[in-house]
Amino acid sequence: MLQEDKQRSWVAEHLSEHTATALFDISQDAAAELDLEMLAFTEAVKRLSTGKPDALEAEEMLRFYVQRILDFLDDQALANFAHISEDQHDHLNQLVDMPLNERETTWLNEALAHYASKFGLPGIDGHSIDPKEEQR
Repeated sequence: MLQEDKQRSWVAEHLSEHTATALFDISQDAAAELDLEMLAFTEAVKRLSTGKPDALEAEEMLRFYVQRILDFLDDQALANFAHISEDQHDHLNQLVDMPLNERETTWLNEALAHYASKFGLPGIDGHSIDPKEEQR
């Protein structure tokens, strides 16, 4: 519970209060659903990280989870995210326990970089959120 309070404070301070509310002021059922999605994401990364970060299956998995994350972020959070310092990224990483080893984390970073270069990150890097565009 203490870690969740720290996470919420970080999100409110560095992204937006709206995003903090969307992520943390949710029902137990919604929180359980997010926990299940996080487990599925972690399992997918672990499974896919044995392959290439630019594989079609990796792109499709990331498309789903990037869109899911964007569902929680408002315009202020998107704008603020682009200006977060490396120190603050490191601090966030300490607050969020990702059960990935170094190889899996490296693969995920490479897969996200590939995804961003190929499709953009809708709402974050100036690309529109257009489902037809995402199907390319």
